[in-house]
Parts: sequence; C-alpha cells; structure tokens
Amino acid sequence: MLFYVYCIFFDKEKFGFKQNHYYIGQHKTKNLNDKYMGSGKKVKDIYKKYGKDKAEKKLLAITGDEKSCNILEVFFIKEYIKIYGNKQVLNITEGGVGIRIMDSTFKSEILRKSHNSLKKHWKEHPEDFLERNKKISKKLLGNKNGSFRKNTKCSEETKKKISKTLKSKIGFGEKVSKAQMEKVYFYSLETKIYKEYESIKTCWREMGFSSESTALRHCRYCTNLIELNILDKFETMKAVKIFAFVSKIPFGDKLKNIQLILEKDKNSRKERLYNLELERRKKIAEFNLTKRDYSSRRKKEVIASC
Repeated sequence: MLFYVYCIFFDKEKFGFKQNHYYIGQHKTKNLNDKYMGSGKKVKDIYKKYGKDKAEKKLLAITGDEKSCNILEVFFIKEYIKIYGNKQVLNITEGGVGIRIMDSTFKSEILRKSHNSLKKHWKEHPEDFLERNKKISKKLLGNKNGSFRKNTKCSEETKKKISKTLKSKIGFGEKVSKAQMEKVYFYSLETKIYKEYESIKTCWREMGFSSESTALRHCRYCTNLIELNILDKFETMKAVKIFAFVSKIPFGDKLKNIQLILEKDKNSRKERLYNLELERRKKIAEFNLTKRDYSSRRKKEVIASC
C-alpha cells in the first residue's frame, strides 16, 4: 500500500478565477494512476460547478508510511501558504490527521461561553434583538410554500392551490380509508348553516377542527347518536367539538331537533361543568381522608410493635 501527497492546480484562465488556486492533500492507494482528484470541501464545490476536467494534479511525495505522509502534507501546506498566501491555498486545516472531532466537554464550554455572551449583549443592547425579531417576523409573513404553519398568514391563492391538490391527490400518496373519503354533513350554532362536504380528509379545516383525527372522532360520536335515535343524550363533555354536529348520515327532518339539542347543551353547559368540578373536589377530599386514616393506623401499628 502506498501513501502519497498531491497538489491540485486550478488555473485562473481555464476556470475564470481572479487568482490561481492550489489544494494539497494525501491519498492511500495501490495504483498511483487511480484518477483521484481530492476530497476537500472547497474542491468539491468547484467540481460541482465547473467539473474535474480542467483541474491538474501533481504528485509531491510518495511514502510507504502514514505518519511520514501526514508530516509531509503539513510541510507542503505551510510552504504553499508561505509562497502563495491563504487566499490562494484552499486547505481549511493544517493537514496531517485532519479535522479534530470536538469532545463533549469542549463543546459544552463553547456553548456556555456563547450563551453568556448573548446574555451580556441582551442586557447592554436590547434594541439590536428587537430589530432582529422584527426582520424574522416579516420573513415568516406570507406562506410561499403553501403549507400551514403556526402564527403565519396564508393568502387565498395558496389556499385554493392546496384545495385543488388535495382534490386531485388526496393524502399525497398515503393510504386513505373509506371513512375519510365518505361524504359528511355539518351544522354549527355559530354560523347556523347546514353544509355538505366531500370528505373529512379535505374539509376538516373548513369545519373548524384542530386536526383530522378530532373531526373523525366527533363524526363517529354524532353518527352513532343518529343511528341509535339518542339525540337527546348529546353532550359536549363526551363530544370533541362544542356546539357543532357532524355525521355521515344526512340530517333530513332531524335538523330542527339537532338545533334544539345544541342550544340546550349550550345553556346547560355551565351547570354540568360546575357539578363535575364539585364531584372532583369531593373525590379529592375523600382520598385525603383515607390517606390520613391510613397514616394514623400505620403509626399506631409501629408504636404497638415497639
């Protein structure tokens, strides 16, 4: 196995640079003519843009040992920097073993120092941070990608585009269940409008749900009430969404009954919440009493055993 140090020359006339550039590296191989052209970050960026054909490679030294190869690489990098300067030599490190991986202790020290410096800067110059935050918020306004994110404004054009894509490609290649694709019937007390939607998958946002899963749960609850003819038992404590009714079965003549049930539920909501809170407090009080009794009994048992 051979180790050699090489230099890659980037001619300014061929590449269109202002200055000539050099990169020094080392390579381990059995064949010296293996067409290896370096693996440095800056070198790879040049190859991506201009290609490898214009670059010239020159062997500087050949050895049979890795340690001597490391020493020679460091030597040649320093010599080239002395002759041409740091701007023309593309090596990031001094060579040898390569970039040292950061230890966890060393990394934590750097993070602590940076955190302390930011704190100090915040105390001395708070105006700089306020300006920075304003710039960030301006960038976030107007969602260009069309994906919904928190605290961002989405234009009507992007919403239309999203609705079209959802209709054409529902789930974007994901498996969609039959329950998600069935037609849905919706009514809310806020708008007082009865609507028919294509599916929960495409229209859960328009209905005002926080997610698709919550819409499906609410829909299951309401459809069961219609199927079993138990609309009077509708409660917002069990349902997911308050003052709204969603089902896979059309309402028909039951729309007036649903309106009345939702209004009753709205009026009796405060009383039910108050009763639930009382029950909860009673349970906590009972638990505390049992806990005290147990502790007192335990103390008596310990004293008797002594």
